[in-house]
Amino acid sequence: MQRPALLLIALLLLISGSPALAAPEPGVSLKVFHLAKPYERIPTLAKGQHPNFHDIRPTIDYPGRRAFGNRQRYFYVEVDGVLRIAEAGEYTFRLTSDDGSRLNLGGKVVIDNDGMVTGKPKDGSIKLDKGDHPLAIQMFQAIQDSGLKLEWKAPGDNAFALVPKEVLFNTTGDVKTEGGNKQVAIRGVSEPRPGAGQPLSAPNPAFTIEQARPEDFKPSVGAMAFMADGKLAVTTFPPANNGIFREETNGALYIVANPTEKDPAKIKVKKIADDLHDPLGMAFHDGALYIADRNEVSKWTDTDGDGYPDKRESFASGWISDNYHHFTFGLPYHDGHFYLTLSTNITFTKMIEQENIKGEIVGLNGPNPEHRGSLLKISAKTGEWSVVSGGLRTPNGVSVGPNGVVLIPDNQGAFRPASGIYAGKQGAYFGHENNTTATSDFYPDGGAPADFSDQPVTPPAIYLPQNEASNSPAELTLIPEGQPFAGQMLMAEITLGGLRRVCLEEVDGTWQGAVFRHSQGFEAGLNRLAWGPDGALYVGGMGSGGNWSWRGKKFGLQRLVPTGKTAFEFDAIHATADGFEISFTKPVSKEQLEDLSNWAIDAWTYKPVATYGGRKIDIHSADATKVVASDDRMAVELTVPNRKPNYVYHIRTDPKSDDGDTMWSPEAWFTFHNAPAK
Repeated sequence: MQRPALLLIALLLLISGSPALAAPEPGVSLKVFHLAKPYERIPTLAKGQHPNFHDIRPTIDYPGRRAFGNRQRYFYVEVDGVLRIAEAGEYTFRLTSDDGSRLNLGGKVVIDNDGMVTGKPKDGSIKLDKGDHPLAIQMFQAIQDSGLKLEWKAPGDNAFALVPKEVLFNTTGDVKTEGGNKQVAIRGVSEPRPGAGQPLSAPNPAFTIEQARPEDFKPSVGAMAFMADGKLAVTTFPPANNGIFREETNGALYIVANPTEKDPAKIKVKKIADDLHDPLGMAFHDGALYIADRNEVSKWTDTDGDGYPDKRESFASGWISDNYHHFTFGLPYHDGHFYLTLSTNITFTKMIEQENIKGEIVGLNGPNPEHRGSLLKISAKTGEWSVVSGGLRTPNGVSVGPNGVVLIPDNQGAFRPASGIYAGKQGAYFGHENNTTATSDFYPDGGAPADFSDQPVTPPAIYLPQNEASNSPAELTLIPEGQPFAGQMLMAEITLGGLRRVCLEEVDGTWQGAVFRHSQGFEAGLNRLAWGPDGALYVGGMGSGGNWSWRGKKFGLQRLVPTGKTAFEFDAIHATADGFEISFTKPVSKEQLEDLSNWAIDAWTYKPVATYGGRKIDIHSADATKVVASDDRMAVELTVPNRKPNYVYHIRTDPKSDDGDTMWSPEAWFTFHNAPAK
């Protein structure tokens, strides 16, 4: 009688359409998801995405990239299965991964080994009953080596051993795979999109992009400056990242007439000279054009009155450039002086033998002559110069910001875990340790130390988290009156392309502030910026075959023209005594603004190391405990307890404005140093 009853139940289930439970099969399910950039914590993927690679594996021991579908870096892993326990008791597990990972058994986290652990194992214990227990492992891989292993000590065991295949099963079934990089969900953001966890895809709605060059003029722009008669001076800079020091000149000076013409065919270009050497700085002052190239600042004047400079004379020199990466950047005029910066040596492995280098090279950081990595100021009257600050690395650009502060964007590398914006100050040391131990034919006694390296390190006013806010920051420009966000700054970006907006404040003599995404969609990565007489922002693009390139583009000259529209975005962020004041460009309902669940804040800092780049440390949640909206509903005050100096606060919120607009970019990165008094 029992068998017919069971058959009847099975028949009824089949007719009703209820799914039959799949019997566990041997092995665990391994899914690999490709990511567009490195992460430093286990990411959460946006829903509805399929893995790039899937396999059933007998055990959990995956050494090297071949084990992950031959993916070397930038990926996320999920291992799912069933752990079958034959003997109840306490089990100790050991999870080893590169990079971070997490083990979950039966809905409980047993081991949390998140972060950049680089192969360091972590143990965890749990009591398990006899039977099947759901098993899940998450892991992420940033760069370099990869691997994942799960071991255990069963009751009575004295040593760890690989969890055996006899106890691992899965009920996965068929898994669809698909190509492409996956979107990562962002806490505090409704859904990933351009501007939210990924680059923007268009110019800010307050602007439109126009072409500012004729078709046959394809400059890789090293520097730009408008002249008094409205012409635009442009130097070209063809960068090479091959480590070879070039004795020959490589840059040219052009004068662009009618640069404001809407029809590019009416824009006329005249070459003035083609014997400049890496010309990366320029200023027009008191009727003369000043150009900074590798070894000098030259002064160019128009002696015949035809509107084009024809006389060149050396104005300032005396610094030494003997490495391919020894650039001279600048050259804004302020308070009777021009300002420029000198970058430091890069030494590749292939150069060590060629240059007979005897000492150790760490982080590509080779020896330098005096004053490399320094901010200099040059008298506009005499050409005499002095050192203002030291300890920079690749300070691609100098600008004058609010209240006359001199600002320098410096690039990630040795002693630079992230790029940053530094505020020039007499005697300041910004932390890059020039290599003094490595010696070569150039420096048998070792390289010169950075200027002011005996002083305490001054951190950047603003950190630019790598591959989030920036990758290769270049020139900043102050937004003039009459423009959206007047008094703030825009910053060029080469490798990630586009513009960033920077909101600065000075508290107790220290500069700090926020960076926002602003615009994309240009024909190349941006290197130089100049406001034109027509109120447009002229942007100069460049690129190379190496990392200084946005999507392989190598030249560009365009203008960003105001449209009169207003995008819904962050207006400004300022520190308060106990948190942050955040304003928007449009009003938002009080219900959205004051709902704490609509806000997410994470914080971290950096520890500079001699190796190239670095990582975030002390990553933690720093969510607000209170939020109060302003009466006009265009600002809030957030209470954020226990803020730490020299930390980045990554702020996210994604409301809709009263007119239904979505945030242009719902993320901001605020570098906090000082809290103002109440």
